[in-house]
Amino acid sequence: MTVAIDPREPGPLCWSGPYGEIRAQIVEELPSAIQVHADGMALHVRPLVEIEGTDPWMSRVLARMRERGG
Repeated sequence: MTVAIDPREPGPLCWSGPYGEIRAQIVEELPSAIQVHADGMALHVRPLVEIEGTDPWMSRVLARMRERGG
């Protein structure tokens, strides 16, 4: 399956696929990142607390973790 992705088209930059949802934002400069090591690779990711305000699912996950003291 091929999906045409053109940020100039109107609407949100959001796509669903077999492995979950992909959302994109066009920004002037890259947001802050932290480095996470997994399976011998260093990955640059955004801190979850920065994503929490814009992602309802992540907000629920972090709320459950906080309730459990994690």
